[in-house]
Amino acid sequence: MATENAKQIENRDLNLKGDVIVKVHPETGAIYTVKNNLEWCSIRVESMVLGNNEKGLLALQKRVGFIRMQVAVADSLIAQGQLKANKVFPMKGKIVIKESWEEFYPNQIPKVNPQTGEVITYMGKDVYRATYFQSGEHAHDELIADWVRKQATKVQIVEEEAVEQIPFDKFMAEQFPEPEPVYAEQVI
Repeated sequence: MATENAKQIENRDLNLKGDVIVKVHPETGAIYTVKNNLEWCSIRVESMVLGNNEKGLLALQKRVGFIRMQVAVADSLIAQGQLKANKVFPMKGKIVIKESWEEFYPNQIPKVNPQTGEVITYMGKDVYRATYFQSGEHAHDELIADWVRKQATKVQIVEEEAVEQIPFDKFMAEQFPEPEPVYAEQVI
């Protein structure tokens, strides 16, 4: 007997390639939404990926992002049949996660644990998160924990490079110099 989570996963379209799928906006029902600037629109996209956490556990993740695009380009892609709801977005890319200790936009709410409702922190600082579409096949997440590890590795490398390697004889001469000879005063 399958668990409730397993039933939900079985009923989904498990596209583990991470294809970015165009979705209609849940409030407007349209493929794109125009807000302040009438020349630009936002297109809602989703992907399902098999994510690996730092403990090595794999879990299905639903990622949602918005793509900013010129309205004229969106209209052209729709007219050509390339931009359709529930179809793969016509440009290669991924929905990536970027985390920061600073807000990505004014008045952004920090990342919250959905089970406890508590703000998520790392090294005592609130974590802010944004998801966005990044074109290309080499797009990757930028998580704070990964960034901190990279910085620590860089510091370690710099510290290791700062230690100058010197020959043993030179080290001994610098650490234990021979005393200067004592000369008797001579009167001329």
